[in-house]
Amino acid sequence: MGKVMVVKTFGQTLRDARTENDVSLRELAERINISPTYLSLIERGISVPPSEDVVVELESYFGFEPGELMSLSGRIPQDVLDALRRYPHLCELVRWFAADIEECENGGL
Repeated sequence: MGKVMVVKTFGQTLRDARTENDVSLRELAERINISPTYLSLIERGISVPPSEDVVVELESYFGFEPGELMSLSGRIPQDVLDALRRYPHLCELVRWFAADIEECENGGL
């Protein structure tokens, strides 16, 4: 039987990072220039994640790997989109890697 992988939402991940780093909701909202109300709505999954620029800033601020929060936000970083447009064959490579990773996670290979 395969493992069950629990993936946190963007908001849950952001809230966990904020609380683990003892950063108040107001402090973070001020730092990234959004309202505390909007940040609260994001963390609770009621509102969509902020813009790409803000997500990148959050990744840097909390020490996430580049693209880690971005992927949870449902967005693809602009530089990745640009690369896929410039080299369309990369799409097939991404699919291949994804299938390979999924097979490994399901106990194959």
